[in-house]
Amino acid sequence: MIYAPIYLALRGFHVVAVPLADLMVQVIFQGIVVTIISLVLYGRAVAVLGASGGSAFGALVPALSALLAIPLLGEWPTT
Repeated sequence: MIYAPIYLALRGFHVVAVPLADLMVQVIFQGIVVTIISLVLYGRAVAVLGASGGSAFGALVPALSALLAIPLLGEWPTT
C-alpha cells in the first residue's frame, strides 16, 4: 500500500503489461506462501534455539544464499 504509489510514480505502469495470471501467481507465492512459511519456521527456530540463537540465523541468510546459488543456479559469487 505504501510502496505501490511510489513505484508507479517513479517507474510508470510497466506492471500493467504483465499478464494477470502471472501477477497473481507471484502475489500468492511471495505474499502468502513465503510469508507464512518464513514466520512459522522463524517462530519454531526461536522456540527451539532461544531468541539469541534464532536471531543469529538472520545474519546467515546472505552467506547461505550465495553458497546455495553455486549448486542450484550455477552462479559463482564475485567480489
